[in-house]
Amino acid sequence: MFGLKYIFDMRGFWADERVDGALWPRDGRMYRVAKWFERRFLLSADRVVSLTNAAVEVMTSFPYLQGHMPHFEVITTCTDLELFKPGETIAENQKKYRPFTLGYVGSVGVWYLFDETLKCFVELQRQIPDARLQIFNRGEHDYIHEQIAVHGISEESIRIEIADHAGVAEAMQQMDAGVFIIKPAYSKLASAPTKLGEFLGCGVPCMGNTNVGDMADILEGEQVGVALDDFSESDIKKGVARLIDLTREPDIRQRCRQAALRHFSLENGVAAYDRIYNELQREP
Repeated sequence: MFGLKYIFDMRGFWADERVDGALWPRDGRMYRVAKWFERRFLLSADRVVSLTNAAVEVMTSFPYLQGHMPHFEVITTCTDLELFKPGETIAENQKKYRPFTLGYVGSVGVWYLFDETLKCFVELQRQIPDARLQIFNRGEHDYIHEQIAVHGISEESIRIEIADHAGVAEAMQQMDAGVFIIKPAYSKLASAPTKLGEFLGCGVPCMGNTNVGDMADILEGEQVGVALDDFSESDIKKGVARLIDLTREPDIRQRCRQAALRHFSLENGVAAYDRIYNELQREP
């Protein structure tokens, strides 16, 4: 209306997340209206910012964009890598008395498959009997304890805590590996889990799953983690064994840190937005 340039900072497939999260019916009015706006924004924006390359690949196949392709930019979830950074190296004599610690940070509901996560921990304990699971979570502790009991996991091997942002970063530095398994729904192709950047920033390899944004490409491509294709017993067994092997590689923490700097740098994200705004200012 006013001839102004604008950026559609999409950040994900929001309308489809409402459907995949069972908040809206796919044939409902709210979904249709939201998708109408999404179409208008994609057709009219001077720049479209997406969290993932996977989402851009999906959008470029939309029939209504053929011949009207917008200028896409990918700026993934940014992480404060000055806070989430490797801690002090643990001396070899200290490692001998320190159990293998698997870390889990955040919610256990809606998008996160906590049951599958606990299956991974059960398998980890088969391979490393004294392994521990350290969980940082707010408000869902009763559910966590219920699921621990369902899987026959000893409460002594689980530590559930609440911490602020700095406290989580400090705890991550002492973990051997991180785990989070996300519901592989259509809308999650546009998601970039913040915790992936945080774990990698602290030098911690991770176990995740495929069909969630660019996560599998980063984990497997950068050799900083394991992406499960499915959650069968054999797949989990192989995945856990691979994760353990990764944690024993002498340069794994450096690899994780370098991957975080390449993919999740806050400075790079700020610079990308700055470039986009300056480019639009200069364009006629």
